[in-house]
Parts: sequence; C-alpha cells; structure tokens
Amino acid sequence: ALVAPTLLSLAATVGAQQTFTPSADGLTVTDAISGLQTLQWQRCAEGMSWNGATCTGSPAALTWVQSLMAVNAANRAQRNGFSDWYLPPVGELSRLWRSAPPVGVPAEFAGTPGVPFFSSTAVAFGSVIFNALGTNFANGNVVSIVFPVQNTDTYAARLVRAPGAAYHSVTGVIQPAAAANWVAGDTFSAPTQGSVFMDYTLTPGWRFTNASVTGNFGPSCASGHVTAPASGVVVALLQSNCTATLTFERIIWPVTVTQPPASEGSIQCPATVNEGDALVCTVS
Repeated sequence: ALVAPTLLSLAATVGAQQTFTPSADGLTVTDAISGLQTLQWQRCAEGMSWNGATCTGSPAALTWVQSLMAVNAANRAQRNGFSDWYLPPVGELSRLWRSAPPVGVPAEFAGTPGVPFFSSTAVAFGSVIFNALGTNFANGNVVSIVFPVQNTDTYAARLVRAPGAAYHSVTGVIQPAAAANWVAGDTFSAPTQGSVFMDYTLTPGWRFTNASVTGNFGPSCASGHVTAPASGVVVALLQSNCTATLTFERIIWPVTVTQPPASEGSIQCPATVNEGDALVCTVS
C-alpha cells in the first residue's frame, strides 16, 4: 500500500505568532510558533556562510542521500556545539516560507537562494522509498523527486534541531556481526516522518546482500541501500521506532588447479577460498 505523510499546513499559524531570534554568534536562528515545537535552524544552507548580514556563497548541490549524509557529518563534528541536527520534514521546512505578507523568506534568513530544498519526508510504496519531498524557496511550493535513493537530482539543504523534542530511533542489526559495523558513535534518530542515513564500514571479504526494515506501527518504515558515495541504508517514514537489518555474505572464490604430470606429484587445494584469506595448498 502507498504510505504517504500528512503534510503540515502552516498557513494559519505562520505569521504574527511566529518569532525568529538569531543566536549571539548569528549562526543559528530560533523559530518559535505558539503551540508548535520550537526549532533551531542553521541560518544558512549547506555550503553557504553567514557574514554578519547575509548568507554568502553558493549552496551545496546535494542529492537526497547526500543531504541525509550531511546530517551525520554535522553531528559527528558537533556543529555549533550540538550533535542532534537533522534534515527537517517538509512541514517544518515550510515554516521558513511566509504565505502571508510579507510573503517569502523571513529577513532573519537573508541570502537564502530561491531554489528547492530537500526535506527528510518520503513517500513509500510498501517498504520501497518512492518519493522525497522538498520546498521550493522561489515560491513556497512543495516539490518532489521520484526514487530518491537512486536519483542524482540535486537540491539545497538546511539542517535544524528541535531542543527537547522526542525522536524516533532506528536500531541497526548486522548479520553476521563480523561482516560490518555501524560507524562508531552514531545514534540514528529523526522526528516523525523523517529519514536517516545509516552508514557502515564493510569488513574486507564480505558483501551486502539484503536490507529489511520493520516498525512497531504498521507499514511505518521503508528503506533503500546505497554503496556510493558511502555504504549505508536510508530508513524513511519514521512514524514509529524502526529496526533495520542488513545481511551480508562472504565472498567465496572457486579454486581450480592444473595438475602437473603424474610423475612429478600432485597439488591438493581446497575447492574454494574466502576473499582475503590465504590459499593454502599442499604438494605431494
């Protein structure tokens, strides 16, 4: 069945009730709306920087998966002293577009380019990620791309955090455990209807075979596996906690031996050898 997110309409709430407060260093902006979760935004898009008056430079051109990877990089670096950044769901991203006068991007986000920005909201068909949504900051419209795990179309991205909010967790299971490891120190979590990228390091001699996801609230999780620019699995539609299970297998090579003339003896080797292991043969 097609599982679609519920898009948060903010037309009635974004306006006079909404307040934006830049941080002392100017690098983030607190976004408060009565009755909704208070957010702390990166002031500029990924790839851009704040010069004290406006965002300068050009936004990084990122695929959807790369946008999710930017979250991991920011959290590992503890950007601005925090390690709980995420790519916003489309309802939160839309908070940065005023649909009532003055229409457009709030002045606190000066320099925001009028281009589409990715959100972490996805639409799934069963366990397959079918669409990823975003917001076009040229007009405030919701935009989408199909098969975003494989799609190489690029948008801009802006990260956000929600101080004090509850997150949905994704538990990673690798089978067998010796085949790979999730990147040390990572916690994989996101808000409702968000998505995360769970990257892993592969043990030499193993290869990926399958990824599956399960949730505790019906068809709440979907996934897609990628091998470039990093190996990992995207888990989307976090309407509940999810478990992502990745299965791997040893790479095994057949061994073929050409025997010498019988008068010179024989060579005995195993029929197969695991990639990365030494091939041990005996001569008699």
